[in-house]
Amino acid sequence: MTAGEALLGMLHKDNCYTLSQAELVPLQLEAARELFAQRREQLPILDRRARETGIERIDTLDDLIAAFFPPRSSLTLTLLCRTASGTG
Repeated sequence: MTAGEALLGMLHKDNCYTLSQAELVPLQLEAARELFAQRREQLPILDRRARETGIERIDTLDDLIAAFFPPRSSLTLTLLCRTASGTG
């Protein structure tokens, strides 16, 4: 059973909303690690982002954020460029 399957299985348990962060975070990170590895092979844009950020696997929440979200200044610059060009 994968970590993702384990998390989904927890949804049907009576105590699913009483689990502590100490119990959930490691399982969530493992599920993210599994999905990242799988999707990186399927999505060239994710693979490119991973190479750009130097992230080979998800070990921390910071890795997860860096893999999927550009730095705020980069996002702000992108939005400003779109607005200035009339495309956003």
